[in-house]
Order: sequence, then C-alpha cells, then structure tokens
Amino acid sequence: MFEKADNILNRHANRYGLKKSLDAAMICFKAKEVANSMFEPISFRNGILKVKVENSIKAQEIQLNSSQIIKKINQKVGFYVIKKIIFQIN
Repeated sequence: MFEKADNILNRHANRYGLKKSLDAAMICFKAKEVANSMFEPISFRNGILKVKVENSIKAQEIQLNSSQIIKKINQKVGFYVIKKIIFQIN
C-alpha cells in the first residue's frame, strides 16, 4: 500500500537522469560523516572523491591514511565505490 520514500526517489531519479548526481551527493554525505572535520567532501565522480583541506600538511596526513578512510566510507555507503581521494587545498 505504501512505498518507501527512497524507492520513489530512486525511481524518479532514474527516470529523469539524476541517479548519478543523487548517488554522488549521498557518497559525499557519508564521507562527511567519516571526515570528523579533517576534510570537506566537494564532489564524487568515477570512483574519485575530491575533498577540500586546510593545508598541505592535512592533505599529506589524509593521503597517508587514505586506504583506511576509503575503507570506512565504502563501508558506510555499503559497497566499494571510492577508489581514490584527491585534494583541493583551501
């Protein structure tokens, strides 16, 4: 009788060609949950998460821990989607 909101949203996103944008927004949201203020997710495309960091020191710190960060985000998303993190220094 009632349909879940996410099912309706996904169906309409597919119909209007918004699925990739919706997925990218969800991945960035999950990445922000993992970030703990270390970085700010900017975008996601083709397996690459682009994040904004305060300085090159933060970027290097995140780069050293990127495999663990990627693993945590992928676990939150529910499947292996992020392959690489790139940085934009603020």
